[in-house]
Amino acid sequence: MKISVTVPCFNQKDYIGECLESILTQEVKADLEIIVGDDCSTDGTAEIINDYQLRYPLIIKAILRNKNIGAVNNFCDLIKHCTGGYIAHLDGDDLMLPGKLAKQVRFLELNSKYVAVTHNMLVFEEKENTSEWLYNSNPIKEKLTINDIVANGAGFCNSSKMYRRSGVDNLSDLVLPTTIIADWALHIMNARHGCFGYINEALGKYRRTDSSTVRVNANKVDLILTDHLKILEIASLYPEVNQAAIKKGYARVYYERAARHLDQGNISRFKSCINESYSYMRINTKQALLHYFVNFNLLLWLGPKIYWFFKRKQI
Repeated sequence: MKISVTVPCFNQKDYIGECLESILTQEVKADLEIIVGDDCSTDGTAEIINDYQLRYPLIIKAILRNKNIGAVNNFCDLIKHCTGGYIAHLDGDDLMLPGKLAKQVRFLELNSKYVAVTHNMLVFEEKENTSEWLYNSNPIKEKLTINDIVANGAGFCNSSKMYRRSGVDNLSDLVLPTTIIADWALHIMNARHGCFGYINEALGKYRRTDSSTVRVNANKVDLILTDHLKILEIASLYPEVNQAAIKKGYARVYYERAARHLDQGNISRFKSCINESYSYMRINTKQALLHYFVNFNLLLWLGPKIYWFFKRKQI
């Protein structure tokens, strides 16, 4: 049995060593390969990775790019290099906690009909010296189907995922149709082969930094929406996905982008997205309330107050 762990990174010299150590110290009865892809960092990240490869030549494979190919392409390329029967993912600034890999392998070994398993994560933000909190403060379903993932999104941190190699069709030719969002598209592809399990235990740590993908792309609201729409368009072609899930998926992604536009004070785009969201279906009270106010034009001055009143802490 072999486990492949992919570690995409870019300008994470302060974190990549700790990230790799958290994988190397995992106690698991399996061969381990760590495939690290540095996307042409300029801060010395590549030098640290190279040092680790020299120290662990039988475990670590470094792919040090001399040209930036972008997060999605880097993500896909690392998966193509995996030779293990199980594949796990860990961002270059995140950490595994003891027992993570062993517990996930055990789950998949005991549940042959599941294609993947995820778990809860601790979230921490070093610069603000904050306490840790759970990524999933409310436990998600212990069994997720493809329709759950299409309708509701991932609901879990991508660094918590392990899946079977057999859960990727044409792995050596893997291409995703997106420019920013990689994880949701792959989750849906994986879920065509079986359900996702969820372990309600924090087996990793998600680090929020200024270079985190969520923050780096925070202002690319419509580009992210375009990616989401492409993913839903492809998902709608899968016979395993029902139309109710697709409909809710559209309502959700437009609602989430509407909230981002409101956060940034872009009222015209907010109105467009919230109306589009509601045209598909009512998904929650917040969406319905925002839609109500925008149609009465009160949101032009009251909107930000409503948004911040309802807004939860963003991962």
